[in-house]
Amino acid sequence: MRFEHDGTVWEIPAGLVELQRSWFAADAAVHALAEGEDADGLRLAREHRLELTMALHDDPWLLQAMADGRRHQADMALKACARSR
Repeated sequence: MRFEHDGTVWEIPAGLVELQRSWFAADAAVHALAEGEDADGLRLAREHRLELTMALHDDPWLLQAMADGRRHQADMALKACARSR
């Protein structure tokens, strides 16, 4: 998926964009459950968010960006791309 961010054109894998969108949804679920009294639901939501976090951190595209010294820029581009539709 081609996405321009801060003057750079990024080729971001579509699956990675979907993974980031899933993380955003999981994070929103954690925040929503944190306001209630469902401790088990909150624990499960946090576990799910952590699994997605680890999957993002282990993604080859982001690992390559880190090796190139561009991890932060790539991460910002990924998040902006995932927020756009």
